[in-house]
Amino acid sequence: MKSIYIIIGCALAFLSCATSKNSIETNKSTEYNRQIEKVFIVSYKVDETEKTMKAVSEVIVNSLKMKNIDSELYYKESDDLELSPELPKEEIDSFQPDALMFIALKSGMYNSYGLTELNLDLVIVDLEMQKVVWRADISSKLKARFGFQGLENKETMKKLGDSIIQKMIEDELLNIK
Repeated sequence: MKSIYIIIGCALAFLSCATSKNSIETNKSTEYNRQIEKVFIVSYKVDETEKTMKAVSEVIVNSLKMKNIDSELYYKESDDLELSPELPKEEIDSFQPDALMFIALKSGMYNSYGLTELNLDLVIVDLEMQKVVWRADISSKLKARFGFQGLENKETMKKLGDSIIQKMIEDELLNIK
């Protein structure tokens, strides 16, 4: 009888160790051959998505920082479906970035434990060219690990940030030595 409890305990521990799965589809402008060293990030949020967008945006900033890429983060209030073109010109001019990165939550799936899946749209605009040079469609399944769900799981969130930065490196947007 004691061995059945050990087996059940091991099975539950195994199930709680599920990891995240990230899918990132990108499209880079064929005429873009620069590499970003400084990026100003605009993260769109509404009341319902504030916690999610802060967690996602901060993990991207931290992943960029680990690769020695300067970034500054700005949260932009938006109405549900309206992504306002109004930008913080003063902050952008002061920071002098190579590019702007826009992050928007397209959808999220929740269960009783919290966020379990999210879909993001990430766009990079080169300031010199004044056009979109890269777009990413990101899907992430956020699994529990040792009792932490989704956004609360720092390891899962770090993997999401690292996956995004790795895709930017593969697409030759970042020059990491």
